[in-house]
Amino acid sequence: MTRTRRIIAQALTLLLGFGTAAQGLTIYRIGGSTLPPPELPDGADFVQLDWQAAADSDHGAGDTDSAEGGDGSSAGDTDDD
Repeated sequence: MTRTRRIIAQALTLLLGFGTAAQGLTIYRIGGSTLPPPELPDGADFVQLDWQAAADSDHGAGDTDSAEGGDGSSAGDTDDD
């Protein structure tokens, strides 16, 4: 009985889960506002952002960080003396 249920569940998953194509392509371009929009395949979305809008929105953030060694030196320090 358990094996039959598993086979039925797998069959339903194959029939229902893979029966439709998923669409969800979004292309983001940051900067380049003077350029024309790209040619897109059917169902794709294009979002143009300028640098300020990208910095102020919820599209993520960029940051730099430095690491210090045990002696207090920075990771990129060189001592040529």
